Amino acid sequence: FTSNGKCYWLKVYNIPEGSRTSKGRALQNLINIEPGDNVRAFINVRNLNDEDYINNNFIVLCTTKGIIKKTSLESYSRPRTNGVNAITVRDGDELLEARMTNGKHHVMLALKSGRAIRFLESTVRPMGRTASGVRGIRLANENDFVIGW
Repeated sequence: FTSNGKCYWLKVYNIPEGSRTSKGRALQNLINIEPGDNVRAFINVRNLNDEDYINNNFIVLCTTKGIIKKTSLESYSRPRTNGVNAITVRDGDELLEARMTNGKHHVMLALKSGRAIRFLESTVRPMGRTASGVRGIRLANENDFVIGW
């Protein structure tokens, strides 16, 4: 998942193995990330062909402006090489984190100003991939942003 809200797939066996002394390879050389975009989250998905698995798990996304979005894993089960839009990110905002859940976890958002909120994930309804999400927390002022969850 990238800061502009796109999702890319890469199977682990397609990552080239380096030697013990190699310096590695840039992620931009392995997947087609747009210039200026940064990878924000990795999610290990067991099997996209297991229907029970993809229907009972969700991807929860959070942006720096306090927007939260829950999407069924089934929405991401048809990978494309140039990625798909995971969330519509508004101007001045970017994706902070993406995590896989089972729909029963607690979500806690913390702001730079020191405030935090905790709520059940089940209170956020599942949405489609192109939706922008719902407000998870109100920011104290225009300089405030979410620092973690």
